[in-house]
Amino acid sequence: GRGEYRPGTPIGDALLAHELAHVMQQRGADDVTAQTSGASSGALEEEADTSAVGAVLALWDGARGALGGMAGRTMPTLRAGLRLQRCPDSHTFEEKKAAKTKLAGLIGQPDTNEAEIIKTIDDLGGDAAEVLMLITPFNSKSSDAQVQALAGTEAGQRVLERASKALKDGDVVSRVRADEIDKILVEKKAAAPAAKPAVQKDIDRINKAIKADPRFGEYSKVSPPLRLPVELHQHGKEMFGGVYYNQYMPNDPKKGGEAGRTRAVAWGNKTHRTNYPLIHIEIGPLALTETDNYIRSVLWHEFQHYKQDIAFREPDSRKSADTKTLEAESASSSKEKPNAEIEATSIQLADDFAVLNDDEVKSVLRYLADFMAHILTNASFKTAAIDRIKASVHGDRAKQDRLISLIKQLSKSDQKSLTDLTTAIQADLAPKPKKGGKRRGRK
Repeated sequence: GRGEYRPGTPIGDALLAHELAHVMQQRGADDVTAQTSGASSGALEEEADTSAVGAVLALWDGARGALGGMAGRTMPTLRAGLRLQRCPDSHTFEEKKAAKTKLAGLIGQPDTNEAEIIKTIDDLGGDAAEVLMLITPFNSKSSDAQVQALAGTEAGQRVLERASKALKDGDVVSRVRADEIDKILVEKKAAAPAAKPAVQKDIDRINKAIKADPRFGEYSKVSPPLRLPVELHQHGKEMFGGVYYNQYMPNDPKKGGEAGRTRAVAWGNKTHRTNYPLIHIEIGPLALTETDNYIRSVLWHEFQHYKQDIAFREPDSRKSADTKTLEAESASSSKEKPNAEIEATSIQLADDFAVLNDDEVKSVLRYLADFMAHILTNASFKTAAIDRIKASVHGDRAKQDRLISLIKQLSKSDQKSLTDLTTAIQADLAPKPKKGGKRRGRK
């Protein structure tokens, strides 16, 4: 295969040295034709082998493993001597190390770094395969899921195609990885199978509800925007900003669970900031157990998480203190992310309180209560959430009374978790509307 015996590798240099040994044998022979006789030819071949191995071992440290058993033989020196001088690499070790660090810091966000990634690969020329095989998602520690994540944008797919081309000019391991990448790209681009009629009915209902949301235009104002309409979730085929219906998420209201979730793939590294090649949203069957307003509210909640996650992709110098707190929380080993949930849920409650029915509001309040008293909750996020909800009902006594009443219908533990919220609303109560008396008519 291509590159297998190229100069600059132990095997390639050994082959070259072997042939040079024959040239020197011919120069020193009394009778060139003697090299063609059976016994003599075998001896000359063995002498060329051993001379070649001796020369390459002097040139390459650690080449014994690559040259196998030949390295164990005595290394004779031909009369004229045989030495190889290693051809200089097209790039120095330092240059390749710098390119590796640069690519590792860029490749996880191809939608913003595509041109620079491809230029760096192009500039490496014949060394590209060697460098690419040192970073995610190409090295031996990488998984197919990481390639699928990188293929979550059109730019990522183009980067993978360019990387695959470079890997095909490398060694056997590189070429195998290139074939794996090509296969994943084909699968990623293939049309998803049609949903079953009952599932498609659910998807159609979700899309109809979302399209009717007055906030629908907000989903296209962020970068990258959400990809709508909602499609059936297919593992490994997610695209950045995609919104999917996952029929396998929890579906029993009595057992509870997530009605929606936002997934962010994060690639961390000690030499560069964390990259986020893929962020997408999944909506589950529990979103369909209430009214269409609840469907809209579930997506609005997940949209807050989506915006949190895409803020992580900014350079550190542009990140707010809150964003840095949320990113650190996201990277922690804890499964629960209370600050992110408090922010998203309080926005959901403040924005949708007026349109959600009592059961839907109580569902949101229960979820909020789970995190308001969490040991990892940051006081600033809790205060901001209370202020946000309080402002949404400020000056409207009917809304304030309704919210307090619904909190009192929750379990004792949930009420306790929401004590600070209840106290804040009670302290801000608007005067009760005066009841209308009899109007006195004119005399």
